[in-house]
Amino acid sequence: MKAVKVNCLDLDWEIPGVPETAEEYDKIAGRQGACVQDAVNKELYHGTFGEIRSRFTDALDNLLKSDKMEDVEIRKANGLPAEPTTISWDSTTVEDTAEDGTVTYKQLGEAAWLNKTLAKLNKKVTDLAFLQARVQVKFDPTSKPRVPAGPKTPSKGSLAAADALLLNHGKEVQGKLVDASAIANKLAELNPEDKSKVKLEIDEKTNLPKRESLARLIQANEARKRAEENLATKYADATALV
Repeated sequence: MKAVKVNCLDLDWEIPGVPETAEEYDKIAGRQGACVQDAVNKELYHGTFGEIRSRFTDALDNLLKSDKMEDVEIRKANGLPAEPTTISWDSTTVEDTAEDGTVTYKQLGEAAWLNKTLAKLNKKVTDLAFLQARVQVKFDPTSKPRVPAGPKTPSKGSLAAADALLLNHGKEVQGKLVDASAIANKLAELNPEDKSKVKLEIDEKTNLPKRESLARLIQANEARKRAEENLATKYADATALV
């Protein structure tokens, strides 16, 4: 057994009697195999279940938006709209309003988006059981802690900003030459894919950033800046670091 120091409620605590082996844990719990079972349950509830939810919503989102004939037939067979449908990840809560009046909405979490989508489709989750074939999940305690997915659909404000950049590419605006490609590359550098979960995609016809990809990068960059501003405010007082 050992004592472990933790910080909770901004206070330091010393917790005695923490087991160092599975056997010690089982003895305290009063159950044979308790350590393994509790570890498995923790992984299932905090890892695997979240992975299922994430992949299921992705599968549904991709199926609804797809224009592939195979997916169109699957939608028809299961009572879903035959035409490709995009259901926004925007909530009704305003996150920011730009000087030009452009409104950015907070993004929905996976569970909220799924509930919104089910309501629009007039379906229950059990009606979409066929999607389970598209969701491959395994028990993997070695995986890294799950990072919440970034917004699946860019906000209206981010799309408007991307449209402005692409429309003005190669033109002078307020005395400066607009280069959408250079701006996109800079945004991708500031918001690497492994952290932002946003990939810079290039349109093969125009050789310019794809509209939604650029909008996602803009959105990720604004989120990064807000996070940095919050940290700067939090630690503005030097005593906060002590």
